[in-house]
Amino acid sequence: MMTRFPFFGPSLTALLVVVALAPLATPDTIYKTNGERLTDVTVESEGLAGVVYKAGRGAAVTLAVEAVDRIDYERSPKLLVEAAGFAAEGDVAGARQVYADYLDGQLDSKSDERRFPWAAPYAARRALELARTEQDWAGVIALADTIINRFPDSRHVPDAFLAKADAQAVQGARADASATLGAFAALVQSKSLPTYFGLEARLGQVMMGAELTPAKRLEALEKVAAEVRTDFPRLYLRALVARGETHLQIAFDDAGQRTARIASARALFEEAESASGADTRTRAGAKAGLAECLFLGANPETDQAELQRARDLYLRVAVLYPEEAAYAARSLYFAARCFDLLGSPEDKIRAQRLYREVQRKYEGTTWATEARNQRR
Repeated sequence: MMTRFPFFGPSLTALLVVVALAPLATPDTIYKTNGERLTDVTVESEGLAGVVYKAGRGAAVTLAVEAVDRIDYERSPKLLVEAAGFAAEGDVAGARQVYADYLDGQLDSKSDERRFPWAAPYAARRALELARTEQDWAGVIALADTIINRFPDSRHVPDAFLAKADAQAVQGARADASATLGAFAALVQSKSLPTYFGLEARLGQVMMGAELTPAKRLEALEKVAAEVRTDFPRLYLRALVARGETHLQIAFDDAGQRTARIASARALFEEAESASGADTRTRAGAKAGLAECLFLGANPETDQAELQRARDLYLRVAVLYPEEAAYAARSLYFAARCFDLLGSPEDKIRAQRLYREVQRKYEGTTWATEARNQRR
């Protein structure tokens, strides 16, 4: 004789058993770029149009894609969990391989596209980030192209364009980086993407544009900074660093303006470094800029204390921000230059060690080439 739940007929009894055995809906977490965290939410969709989520039984809410830093999904494909485990243990090569295996499988079969529509572009994005930590610039560019071409509506597309441009710039291919940013700007316009992305593309193009003199670049950067200051603080802080770097370029080229330009640059770097909400790239750039101010302002024959301060700050950038290759490689190289200029036999030996380290860690970059030229 069949045992029944009280008051319920057979069909409803079966339904209750199914519900009891089914996995419960579990919450997701959204991390916003302003530091806010949205917990116990259910993400319904994500893409270039925004991230749509619900909190409990509330109405659906759409977050602008530029406001989202990352999303932790409570339920993920098994291979992505495995890849995350490898990465957490420091096995970057293992994590990259698992992400690549998952991505290859999904590009062929798309078996998870319905259950986990976010997973394949996410795997490409994480693989790209890991390639960047290993300074595998060809890998970064290939994965960026995968995101851009295979997942054109993914929320990761803007970051893919920017990562590709960064990888090209680190290798000294500034014209290619400028072309990538131009393609990004065209996408922003054609898809009517948020203003933020258009301004981010403009900021990058100004920094990469070989046709601009430093004075014209500084003028263009000041215009961008004025546009983003109120609504886009992260971009504003990046623009501060870019303006400081341009002042230093002018200081390097024109000894007559050096003191004034270094003072202007230092003020901009200090503002960017002390601001809340700066991302790691901005912090790395600000610290590297402050080291550069000390280096450019020091007389190697009389200002050894300033050279030592510059050396220590350069080394701090290289240690704290190794993944920000544009700044870490340069900082490690100039730390070696400081040792060289300090001039003692011990300092000369340390300089040569650092030049070798630049070549080893940042092969393929402009600074690895410069370090090779300093080897004796």
